Amino acid sequence: MEKEFSEATKNIYDHYKQANGQPMNDKRGGNAFFNKANKLDEKAKKLSTEIEKQKELIEKLEWQDENKALGLNKQGGLIMSVDNIPRIKAEIEKAKKGESHYNQATIRKYKKELSKLEEIAKLAETPLSPGAKKLVDDNIIKQWKKKPSIHFVNHLRGVALELTEKGNFQVSQKYTPKDDESKAAVEEILEKQNKIDKASNIQNSKVEKEHKNQKETPKQGKQLQVINKLKTFIEEKINNTLSTSQETLQLFSDMQKFNNYSARNQLLILAQRPNATGVRTFDQFKKDGYHVKKGEKGIKILKPVEHEVFQRADKSVVDVFKATASEKEAIKNGNLKTQKKLYYKLQTVFDVSQTNVPKEEYGRYTNQKDNVLENTDLKTINQGLREVATDLGIKIYTYGKDDAATIRREPDRIGYYIEDESIIIQPQSMTDKEENETLLRGITSRLETKISDDFSKELWGKVVLKDYDQVQDNYLNNLKQLSTKEQVSIFEKVAKLNTRFSTILADKVREVSTGTIPFNQGRGFIAPSVAKER
Repeated sequence: MEKEFSEATKNIYDHYKQANGQPMNDKRGGNAFFNKANKLDEKAKKLSTEIEKQKELIEKLEWQDENKALGLNKQGGLIMSVDNIPRIKAEIEKAKKGESHYNQATIRKYKKELSKLEEIAKLAETPLSPGAKKLVDDNIIKQWKKKPSIHFVNHLRGVALELTEKGNFQVSQKYTPKDDESKAAVEEILEKQNKIDKASNIQNSKVEKEHKNQKETPKQGKQLQVINKLKTFIEEKINNTLSTSQETLQLFSDMQKFNNYSARNQLLILAQRPNATGVRTFDQFKKDGYHVKKGEKGIKILKPVEHEVFQRADKSVVDVFKATASEKEAIKNGNLKTQKKLYYKLQTVFDVSQTNVPKEEYGRYTNQKDNVLENTDLKTINQGLREVATDLGIKIYTYGKDDAATIRREPDRIGYYIEDESIIIQPQSMTDKEENETLLRGITSRLETKISDDFSKELWGKVVLKDYDQVQDNYLNNLKQLSTKEQVSIFEKVAKLNTRFSTILADKVREVSTGTIPFNQGRGFIAPSVAKER
């Protein structure tokens, strides 16, 4: 429009230029000249006025955008939407401290609306039934961001479905269909949903029945037999992997896929299903709206269960619920002491590949935090490792080329860890990869103090550094000489520490990536004659 205004102004100038400075009111064609001049002038004025209006509109829209980013509506009040819950809560807290510019009546209104929004947010997290999920996946309905429990029907104006606590959709009370055609369309959509849910429930019922039939008898003797068999699985799995260093270290990498389970259960999962990637119970998959395929055999693991027990006069240990009336009375009066005892019972889990979960959603059931070392850039990992080292009390020193002679160094080592002083010494010229390796060695040396025996300590260092070539045959041969019980103990210790370290590092790297921890771009400060702490 500004370009058009510039051209209109030029046209006015060019038109008057035709008169060569002479008066036109007494010449032939004078009226036509002035009529055209007026039209050109009117057009320029109109454009000028419109430009001003557009500028005001743009300013208004920009102001609205700025307010929206701050969680404010057009009037300057808070936006009442699920996405804005944190902002509403923050304003209510400010009001408690007397720092809010909103009056008490408005704050009371916000509190009331907040309760409704939190209920909507909670309802929106309800797992969708198979039929409801199909409606969303097929783009028949679209979620409303402001109120996520409301889904508008795409081809019907102002008509929406509302999510129920059961995870399926019903007609929204506020956005109901008005005409017969819309009502018929909504009825057809809901019928499609219910048909899929019904078929899924029948399938789930069949599999659940089969699943229950697979469960072991609760008799203690039968349970004990299966548990002993599982222990044999663990021993065989470890013995088989001790043949080469590659297999030994690969086992720990595979175990990390299930680091939300104990080391013993990680071994059990891999012993029964080596290609497993993510496991859950039958009920957990069912809660997410999926089912285990018919005929699939479950993976048996051990679930710890805490029992309250007491000791009888004959020294036998008995569960409290099995106590006699007199024993219960003695327990109640404090004359008979009870204690907690840990038992193990069998639990069945299934791998995600044994279910109808789409392959593109497998990732939500896997837990591979150790992969952060492969899937993140070296600089971000470097910053994460620095944060871990700092938390462990390790100091990091850097030296320049001119300072090499004054620094305590070891032969053929560009960076090293001084254990008795908890110090990492490294040159400024190191690459990110070399620096990460040095940081890892220092951190693992520090964490190794958590392990008392040399076998576990050495193996842990190799595992975390993924140092396959450094696990010598003589180490494996010595490990083979240990008893099966000792071997299992070593694997459990190392796996537990590996899980702990992977979790800590993954959390630190995530904080660096999201900006929670400031990213350190530089190499640190270099002292003129001695290394200076970063």
